Amino acid sequence: MKDGLTEIMRLKGIEMLTSLQRKALEPIYSGRSALIIAPTGSGKTEAALIPLFLRHLKDKKKSPLRGFGILYIAPLRALNRDLLRRVEEWCAKMGITVSVRHSDTPQSERTRQSIHPPEMLITTPETLQILFSGKRLKEHLRSVRSVVVDEIHELYGEDRGVQLAVALERLEELSGPVQRIGLSATVENPKEVARFLVGEREMPVIIADNTPKRQELRIYPAREREDDRDLSVRHRIPPRALDALKYIKEGAQEVRKVLIFTNTRDSSEAFGSWFHNVYPDFPVEVHHGSLSRDIRTKVEESFKRGELKALICTSSMELGIDIGDVDRVYQISSPRRVERLIQRVGRSGHSLRGVSRGEIIAFSFDDILESVALIKRTEEGLLEEKRPREKPIIVLVNQILAMVLSEKSLDVGRLYALLRRSRPFRKLRFKELMEVIEFLKSLRILSYDPTGGTIRSTRRTRTYFYSNISMIPDERSYKLKDLSSGRLVGQLDEKFVASFIAPGARFILYGRVWEVVSVEEDSILISPVAGSGEIPNWVGEDIPVDFHVAQDVGRLREDLEGVARGTSSLDEVSRKWGVEEGVLKAPFEIVKKQVEEGLVVPTHRRVTVEEGNEEVIINACVGTEVAEALSKIVAGELQEEGIGGVMVEIDPYRIVLRSAFRVRGKDVVRILLGMAPSNLRHKLTKYLSSSMLFRWQILHVAKKIGIVEREVSLRDLNMNRLIERLEGTIAYREAIERILQERMDIRNTTRFLKRIERGEIEVHLQRSSPIGLSYRDARRELLYSGADERTILAIIEKRLKVTPLTMVCLACQRRWRASAGGGAPLQCPVCSSRRVAALHPMDYERMEKHL
Repeated sequence: MKDGLTEIMRLKGIEMLTSLQRKALEPIYSGRSALIIAPTGSGKTEAALIPLFLRHLKDKKKSPLRGFGILYIAPLRALNRDLLRRVEEWCAKMGITVSVRHSDTPQSERTRQSIHPPEMLITTPETLQILFSGKRLKEHLRSVRSVVVDEIHELYGEDRGVQLAVALERLEELSGPVQRIGLSATVENPKEVARFLVGEREMPVIIADNTPKRQELRIYPAREREDDRDLSVRHRIPPRALDALKYIKEGAQEVRKVLIFTNTRDSSEAFGSWFHNVYPDFPVEVHHGSLSRDIRTKVEESFKRGELKALICTSSMELGIDIGDVDRVYQISSPRRVERLIQRVGRSGHSLRGVSRGEIIAFSFDDILESVALIKRTEEGLLEEKRPREKPIIVLVNQILAMVLSEKSLDVGRLYALLRRSRPFRKLRFKELMEVIEFLKSLRILSYDPTGGTIRSTRRTRTYFYSNISMIPDERSYKLKDLSSGRLVGQLDEKFVASFIAPGARFILYGRVWEVVSVEEDSILISPVAGSGEIPNWVGEDIPVDFHVAQDVGRLREDLEGVARGTSSLDEVSRKWGVEEGVLKAPFEIVKKQVEEGLVVPTHRRVTVEEGNEEVIINACVGTEVAEALSKIVAGELQEEGIGGVMVEIDPYRIVLRSAFRVRGKDVVRILLGMAPSNLRHKLTKYLSSSMLFRWQILHVAKKIGIVEREVSLRDLNMNRLIERLEGTIAYREAIERILQERMDIRNTTRFLKRIERGEIEVHLQRSSPIGLSYRDARRELLYSGADERTILAIIEKRLKVTPLTMVCLACQRRWRASAGGGAPLQCPVCSSRRVAALHPMDYERMEKHL
């Protein structure tokens, strides 16, 4: 091994192996499965590939390879392309062929791979599924001896990861024992992730780099500055956002390159547009998943070459795409989770000896305190725990049909044994598997022969499979094409297109303003213009705050209350939490005001219910997922008591309740005190079934199981009838379970309610407070500017005018479609009656049985 190692290192330009690479060398070379955990820039990719290449070259001398030898699986296509750039020349020098295959791979390259398979194939979890279905490609998989799963933490606990876990079992059944290697920078529970990687086999070796990487983490509380007021009004930028722009620009001038992370694509677009308007000569661009691949690649290369000073991005830059050295990372608002903070700040000082420097730009009371808590937990190594779902039905359906399509005829006993070897399905009962098979048989997606115990594909199987390869929820999107150049600029979600886009409408993308020229069936022609525009919104971007992070925020509030009551000093609290004293000054003023007004401060052990003129606010430091669960029960109980139409808004620290009927604070207190922890799941199941969240989820499940076509939207269906049809089926149960496990934290909600029951958490009723109402200011900090109120009202009016309505004649029950701004007379087209009601299509479905 020694001679070969020296040569491989020389070809890569490596003078000395790191301690991590030395640790990984022997176990991986000997064929053991492994999980490698190390910070960004520690050389973990090479730690896996060097011993794999060594063994591969040795095996190749013994017998020629007839297919793929090494599979390298990464969750993003961008990571695939980046890895190819990094290893292509190295592999060529060693005589190892390497190629990438994913949805963007040209057909000519796919054909070449099918005829002349590369020795190392870089791919995605979804493309691996397709490899099993092709005759030649499946044959090439028989020679695979090693699989590397990069950024495994991105797949663990997700449907895509469950799909991959089963695919690895299929691969092993096809090719024999396969060495499995997982790579990650952040893992909270290494043993569970290692089990997920190998299934029910010998525990893999866990190779962790315990060398602490130096980090410098700071918080900058953005301020409103009097001398910026004119500039804020002129550019229609919220004052604190303008302060953030100036602070980042000044900091970026001190170094070579910076990354600016935001939590959502619309925030990236907002800051990109603001930078271009206020500092047109500052070299900064925007990067996120809704921009076209060409634009993303161009931006990555420009940043890597140093042509850009800053790059504004979302999680698209969070993983290990090579963009060269980054000197500093700025995070706009709290990153919400410890793992995200580590991943993002780790992009700076991109080497083991480098120092990762990151600053969180915080804007509000909650934002500042949450950022303090996150930095504290980061320094203590306390990551959020992932709770992977077991036996997800939509993945089970997906994999049953994928195997049937590949095998033509499949023995149910063999299928059951294979599924149970994977970690997510280790507790699957045979009865549960047969219930799914019978359901699919009823849909005619497969056929089942009970005599022989075999399942076979039908004409619908292939259609289903190729429509449902990905486990990512379907959301129709529209391609955006530049009229002048014909190039693809990006894409917008259907929801934004339906509510805003029309010829002449202006919106922001790629940090620039575009005007809509025309709207086609699946694309939109646009043209660049000067001026201002609407910031798009995209689906599925909320990042939940963990229960334990929110509880730490409650503890910090309690410490600040101690300062307000004179039992400690702000300096002492700042030192305890590891931040500069000035960071906590603004939040302290709010807590101090709360105390001076004689109001209770909500903390980790105190809940306040605050009654105002228009709303009741439950202040509870419980995190996003516990707040979601509590809100559903409170709203459901109020509904049962005759207070209908309760609108709920949540954040990690409060639940806001509004209704046309008055919600009384004392009723909410009674409901909270009366919640039985043992009855939690039953209550949630009951109230979820009538929620919009459940409608969206059951439609998603129905698409993934093959009940409805994937192009169908909520507006295309009578959802009441679909729900009635599916009640009691695996689809209905799956929709409920997905919400309970993915959107809610049942375990910590139960613990929280038990603490209330035991009197460990107090519940107080009081009037509206500075802390309770602070969410209003937080919401305005980045999304609202008083100077632009007329523009915002005009946008709201425009959206309301295009809202689709179902018109119902109360005289003859005739119904027809119209829009709110259509201008048609309020008169029935059949009987001419003016007794006409206007309903949203969803409301019509609810009322249909009463008409």
